[in-house]
Amino acid sequence: MNERELTRRCERVVRDLDFPQPFTIDEFCSRLGQRRGRPIHLVPQRFPPQGPCGALVATVQMDVIFFQVGTSVSHQNHIVAHEIGHLVCGHPAQSLLDDIDLQLFLPAINPRLIRHMLARAGYDETAEREAEIFASLVTRRASTSRWTPPSDAPPLKRIARSLAARRT
Repeated sequence: MNERELTRRCERVVRDLDFPQPFTIDEFCSRLGQRRGRPIHLVPQRFPPQGPCGALVATVQMDVIFFQVGTSVSHQNHIVAHEIGHLVCGHPAQSLLDDIDLQLFLPAINPRLIRHMLARAGYDETAEREAEIFASLVTRRASTSRWTPPSDAPPLKRIARSLAARRT
């Protein structure tokens, strides 16, 4: 599949998703989890410098997305959106995680048991490109979402009053 076809496919998928207003990745995942019939759990993780930025463990009962804590919030959101892209685009797993990865994500559980239960894997190049396009589209749509400050945010109210006074 070429870039144009992947983009069109991702645009159709993104168009059908429920984007919260204002957008937060937590609420987005909550709504998507409800729609899919199993929760999506977000787990901050400190990955090694040459390691991944994120990872997905999909099970029958839940989906768990691990994301890098040592980066900006916008990058974290993009990482989570990329992993969600694998979920909603139906990418099949292809090879097993190695023991190092398993120990990094789930240190209290025997890696052989996890490997046996999940048979989880990496994705091919097309799936990675599709997940990245999906994440970019989600990020773009989220950035155009209406942002509203909390009603109990006095500093924001003072700034708004100050800016309104300058216009008159």
